[in-house]
Amino acid sequence: MHKLIFFSTLVVLGLLGTQAVYAQYDPVGPVAVSDTSPEPGDTITVQGSGFDPGSEVKITIESEPVLLATTTANLSGAFSADVTIPTSFQGRHTVKATGIAPDGSVRVLATQITIGGGQLPDTSAIEQPHKGLSDDTLVLGIAAAGVLLVTGTVLFTARRRPHGTA
Repeated sequence: MHKLIFFSTLVVLGLLGTQAVYAQYDPVGPVAVSDTSPEPGDTITVQGSGFDPGSEVKITIESEPVLLATTTANLSGAFSADVTIPTSFQGRHTVKATGIAPDGSVRVLATQITIGGGQLPDTSAIEQPHKGLSDDTLVLGIAAAGVLLVTGTVLFTARRRPHGTA
């Protein structure tokens, strides 16, 4: 029975550890934009580097994620793409370039821009890259708690049973 608990714990911790690694990213630097104060509908140039040569780089604008462009990193791992700011966006937003680094990890570069002269939204949730756990990790954590609860219940029940009974 102790082996069951030991192996269940190892499996749960292994799953949680693996998921936590995939849920984190660490930008090495900002993505460069040609204009940090564009107007809605303007076209700006977005540039970055440090990606796996030939890999796909997705450029988004967020607080409400919108894909602006998909481009390919050149032989030195850099990219440059012209993107159009959505006409519905006003205020402060984050431009992100997401792709694969040469080591195979996820690489995300980000910078803030202020669109037009509109009221600035609360950006406290988007100013820093997310380095916490993903929703998938939360689900795995709940599943792990369930596994541990069932294992504990089985152990408790097995210990309360008088010896010599089936």
